[in-house]
Amino acid sequence: MAGALRHLLNRNGRFFARLTIPKSLRPHLQNRTELRIPLGPDRREAVRLLAGAVAQMQEKLAAARRDAGEEMAPSVPTPKRRVSKPRAIYQLYQDLLFSDDFLRDREPDYAELVRKAHHTNRLEGIEPDPDIDHIFEAFVRGEIEATDLVPYIKAAQASR
Repeated sequence: MAGALRHLLNRNGRFFARLTIPKSLRPHLQNRTELRIPLGPDRREAVRLLAGAVAQMQEKLAAARRDAGEEMAPSVPTPKRRVSKPRAIYQLYQDLLFSDDFLRDREPDYAELVRKAHHTNRLEGIEPDPDIDHIFEAFVRGEIEATDLVPYIKAAQASR
């Protein structure tokens, strides 16, 4: 027999997705103690719809947190255990390789762009390009995703 599903509530044969509202956010959500979304009478259908309903309610909570001015928790997962510094560096390197492969497969101009940037930097003695430096700085700050770098750089180069 399967255990109870988190956030799934059965009331008189009707299923609901349910999420408790933290006390600090209740004034921003009409002093309600929980959010509920009806999922219907069929348990299988309710289980299928549950994840989307919970995501929708979590978005409402996130909006309430923004309205309340609460600090949002970072979306970076907490490591389950400590790892050695060399292992962490190796994992970062593997992640960068994966990201590079992903971008090369997804964006055909990415490899050419990287090659040109590398060639240009060797010729210029690795002088920064003021037209695109702000793009890389925004990437380092986390404002731009790695998959969005190529379109931003292309737009900056096209505006020259």
